[in-house]
Amino acid sequence: MTVGQHITLIKEMLKNDELFILLLGGREDTDRNDRIYNSFASEDRERIINTPTTHGIRKGACYMQLSDIVVSGDSFGMHLAIALQKYIISWYGLSCHQEIELYDRGIKLYPKDLACSPCWKRVCPYNLECIDMIDLNKIIETVNNYKK
Repeated sequence: MTVGQHITLIKEMLKNDELFILLLGGREDTDRNDRIYNSFASEDRERIINTPTTHGIRKGACYMQLSDIVVSGDSFGMHLAIALQKYIISWYGLSCHQEIELYDRGIKLYPKDLACSPCWKRVCPYNLECIDMIDLNKIIETVNNYKK
């Protein structure tokens, strides 16, 4: 998901006063999470927690344990969320949604009828059309309808 898509998604989620947002990830996500976090006004940042990304896997798992819902692409974070039995909204484009089991704790969003997906390519010849097709409205709807 692009930084812009994350920002759009979080703006919509913040309309729900009950939600707090955790930005999770590893070292490779530090700059990205900072860009997302810093794009919000200070009053919105009160409900966005930019978790440390350099504390390692164990601390990262502790931060993830704080969440009720995890929104992630096919990543280590998604697999960790599965292991922690979190409710997961996972999105796919480059990778194969059929290879992942959520154990009835979430939904999978993937581009239907996109001939090139999954592709596993390092460089997309189609301008990452699969990422543009991520249904942000479905993510927001699912989060807002989630019941613990």
